[in-house]
Amino acid sequence: MNTSSKKELVVARLTPVGRSAVSCVGVYGSAASELVRNAWRRVDGALSDNWREWSVEEAQRPIFGRFHFAGLDAPGEEVVANWRSRNAIELDCHGGDFVTTKILDYFIRGGARKITGDAWNRLVNHEEREEVDREVAPYSPEFQTLFLDACDELIANASTEETAKIACDQRESARDFANKIASLLREAARGLPDANASLEDALARVLSRRTWGRKLFEPFVVSFLGVANSGKSSLFNALLGRDRAVVSDYEGTTRDLLDSAFLINGWRFCLVDSAGLRQTDDKVEREGIELAREVARRADLILRIYDGTRDYRDQDVVIQALAPNESASTFLNVWNKIDLARVANRPTDVEFVSTSAKTGAGIDALMDAIFCRTVGRLDRAQTKSGREDLILWTDEQVHFVEKLADDCRSGRHKEALATLTSRS
Repeated sequence: MNTSSKKELVVARLTPVGRSAVSCVGVYGSAASELVRNAWRRVDGALSDNWREWSVEEAQRPIFGRFHFAGLDAPGEEVVANWRSRNAIELDCHGGDFVTTKILDYFIRGGARKITGDAWNRLVNHEEREEVDREVAPYSPEFQTLFLDACDELIANASTEETAKIACDQRESARDFANKIASLLREAARGLPDANASLEDALARVLSRRTWGRKLFEPFVVSFLGVANSGKSSLFNALLGRDRAVVSDYEGTTRDLLDSAFLINGWRFCLVDSAGLRQTDDKVEREGIELAREVARRADLILRIYDGTRDYRDQDVVIQALAPNESASTFLNVWNKIDLARVANRPTDVEFVSTSAKTGAGIDALMDAIFCRTVGRLDRAQTKSGREDLILWTDEQVHFVEKLADDCRSGRHKEALATLTSRS
C-alpha cells in the first residue's frame, strides 16, 4: 500500500550518499513541475517562458539547464531534468553531497516531505508507470526491468562525467530500440519485404557493442610489458605524473603488480606495472613474471616497452618467449629512453610510439595512442536525435537481445514481440 497520496509533494535522493559522477534527486507531486520551473533557467540564463515545455507530453526527452536553488540572483547548477511520469521529475546534477543537499533543501522549503529513494521509486512505478507506458509503449516486465529500471543504477555507477552523459541517454535509447524492433517485428509477421533483413541488422548492431557497455563503470586495463630495466616503471610514473612505482637501475626491482587509476578524456583507465621479463632462478621474481603474463591476458591494451639503448631483436625474443601473443588484447609498441637511444637500434619495419620518461618527450602522444586503441575502437553509434545508441552493460541484457535475434531467425516473430512488449 502506498504511504503517500498522489498529490502530495515528496522528494528523495535516488543515488547513494557519497562522491559520484552524477547524483539524482526525484521530486513527485502535483506541484513538482511548477517548483522546478520556478528555479529553472536555460543555459543562456533566459527564463523558459513556454509552459508546455514543462508538461510530460512535451518532455519525452531530457532537458538541460541551470537550477537556481538559492535564488535567481545566485549562480545556478547545471542539471538535466527527466520526466518519469506526469507528476514525477528526476533531476540529474553533478555528484557530491553539497549540490544534492541544496536541491533537496529547496524542495523541502517548498513543502515537500523527504522520503527514501526506494519509496519514491515504488510510488512512481505503481501509480504512474502505466500512464507513461500508454503514452510511449507498453513494454514487457522483463524489458522494463532489464533496460528502463536499470538505467538509474547505471547513472549512479557511472565513473566519470563523460560516461555519465552516455548513461543518461540510455533510458530514451532503450525506448527507441524497443519501439523500432516492435515495429519491424509486426512488419515481419505480416510478411512485408525487407523487414527480416532490417531486424537482423538492427539486432546485430546492438549485439556488436556488447563488449564495451561495462566500460561506463569499469576502467580499461592497460598492462606494461617489457624486459627487465626497460624503463617500464619510469614510464608508468611519467603517465601518472607522480612517483608510484619504485625506479632503480637494478634489474628485477618490480616483482609484484602495481596498479593505479588514470583518466584520459573523461574515461577511466587502470595502469598495471609488473615484473620485467627475463630468465631468472629467483622464485619470487618468476612468480612476478607469471603475474605479468596473467594480467596481460586480461588487459584491454598491452604496452610493449622496448629500451631504446638496447638491441630491439634481443628484447623481442625475450618478450615473445615469456609473453607470446596468447590473448586477443591490442598491442602498442613503445620505444622508450629516446633521450639516450641510438637511432640504429630502432627497426624501421615496426610501428612505435617514441617516449622518454626522463624528459617527458612523447608522453602526450602515448596518452593519445592509448585512448585511440581503447575508447577510439568502441562503436560509438548515435541516434538521429544525437543520443548515444543503445548499449548493453549486463549479461542479462545480452541474453535478452540474443533471444530476440534467435526468435527472428527462426521466424518466431510473435514470440519475440511478446518478449519485448505486452502488446502484440
